[in-house]
Amino acid sequence: MQAQTQLRVTQVSHALANQVGLLFSNIDDAALRFGSVYAKDPDYALTHLPSFFALTSANQAISQVALANPQGIVTYSSLAPHGQPEATISIADREHFRVHAQGQVDGLYIGVPVKGRVSGQWTIQLSRALQRNGHFLGVVVVSIPSDYLAGMFQDVFNQPHDVVELRRTDGRFLARTLDTEQALSQSTPSPIGIETGPETTDHSRPATGASVQTSPLDHIQRFYAWATVPQFEVQVIAGVDQRAVLAPLEASIQKNLVLSALGTGLGLLAALLLLRFSQQRHRMFNHLHLVQAQLMALIARFPGGVVLENPLEHTSVTINPPLAQLLHLPKTLKIQHDDLKNRIPAELREVLLPQAPDAEIPQGQEVALADGRVLEVVQFLLQSPHVAAGQALGRLSLVQDVTARHQHQSMLEQLALTDALTGLPNRRAFMQALEHECTLITTQKAPDAALVLLDIDHFKKVNDTYGHSVGDEVISHLGHLLRQGLRTSDIPGRIGGEEFAVLLPKINLGQAQALAERLRQSLENNPVPTSAGPLVVHASFGVYPITRKTADAAQCLHRADMALYDAKNNGRNQVRTWHPGLQPR
Repeated sequence: MQAQTQLRVTQVSHALANQVGLLFSNIDDAALRFGSVYAKDPDYALTHLPSFFALTSANQAISQVALANPQGIVTYSSLAPHGQPEATISIADREHFRVHAQGQVDGLYIGVPVKGRVSGQWTIQLSRALQRNGHFLGVVVVSIPSDYLAGMFQDVFNQPHDVVELRRTDGRFLARTLDTEQALSQSTPSPIGIETGPETTDHSRPATGASVQTSPLDHIQRFYAWATVPQFEVQVIAGVDQRAVLAPLEASIQKNLVLSALGTGLGLLAALLLLRFSQQRHRMFNHLHLVQAQLMALIARFPGGVVLENPLEHTSVTINPPLAQLLHLPKTLKIQHDDLKNRIPAELREVLLPQAPDAEIPQGQEVALADGRVLEVVQFLLQSPHVAAGQALGRLSLVQDVTARHQHQSMLEQLALTDALTGLPNRRAFMQALEHECTLITTQKAPDAALVLLDIDHFKKVNDTYGHSVGDEVISHLGHLLRQGLRTSDIPGRIGGEEFAVLLPKINLGQAQALAERLRQSLENNPVPTSAGPLVVHASFGVYPITRKTADAAQCLHRADMALYDAKNNGRNQVRTWHPGLQPR
């Protein structure tokens, strides 16, 4: 009975660890995507910061998202009006800032719980450094209430003396379903889950395990099992009250020992005791069934799809309602293995139901479905030290629809490569296209091409006279003329303030010069319709031919720029071509 109870507690600790891992992974993924965009365009990233986390399944768990600069000053808080804190707040002395500022951590860091001075609420701080080319830009911090995690655990372990804890691997409490205030207030970790007992000073322990221990917090002896979320260095520890499990059996045994001394002549009384023993044994099985029911409740309430394969039930598997809804399956917790295999999309079949008994995907794998959706499958083998070596307790698969995340990522990638004002490729995107074309020409996979640079003449005077909004209208108008006046194979881009570039594939020098002249005339003959009235605008052009001998992107850009400034220096509003006699500006 003890071994069966320990087995169920182990399964629950593994399932809860996977749930915590999924929650933290979603937050880490959102923080990573925000950091990537912030490094390129801080203003855009800050404006859209809430949207990075709104699309994650962890959104309901987040109480605050904040941003701190390299000095530790909070510059953004989702709790402040318009995101701007009214007072100066510094987190420079907080652990979750210091580890990033000092370069001690590469990735998401799980900080110790912090108690709000006003709210009195304990929150866990998840932080990730913001960097650009190796330079520290600050920290993004996501706060999760400890009570949220405790409530998530309480839904599964809700008996009076059963407990679930979330700790860092150094032993510090992050959440606990019982005695929360006392646990989170501890600065010295308590070593529950260590085989050597509570008097040990070694807080290390294996990634998974089980033991019988007495908690230093409430002095209750429990069956404990723990499972580690290795990528975040946290552990989920589940404990079932040992007394509640064994008390009926121990009481029955004691009574039988006493009464057996009275002799075998008390047959009737012995029969009654046997009946009593049967009743107590029934209670123990009820407790075991309760643990089983708690595991099923966890599976049913898990926010994503779940598939649990039990090695003792080869013909059927356990699934939950979210998976049934995601894959259009029958609304049942049990389904035949072959039936599930036949019902799910073929592209998902080998990933979700692998033939190899030891297959797992702890880091997750994304599967693109034919209907356009993208699913992420994270798969673990459930292990326990109380089961024979090499034998798993089962295989747990977590399925999540990440289509929205993919679409959002694609949108962000597109925004990162597009100039917002003109809709043309920005400098980064244009240089990628230029480098690719140079590679094709160098390897003789494409014929000669040309590069044209153009710069609006006296643009500063437009801004100074009419304002920057009119200047933006001029730039937008030029972008429109470029799209209209080029071939479909040509690639225009805005590479600076009022500076544009055009890549002309499969063209000779004379054709490129003629096309540049047509663009110059188009701009001259089409006044810009601005809010300040029509404005006649001119531009200077520089042309550089790209051949197999000259196909170097950086050199092409430099020499086209020399030709452009030759046009500027010779009266502007004209087209000039690079030649060896030109001097760098």
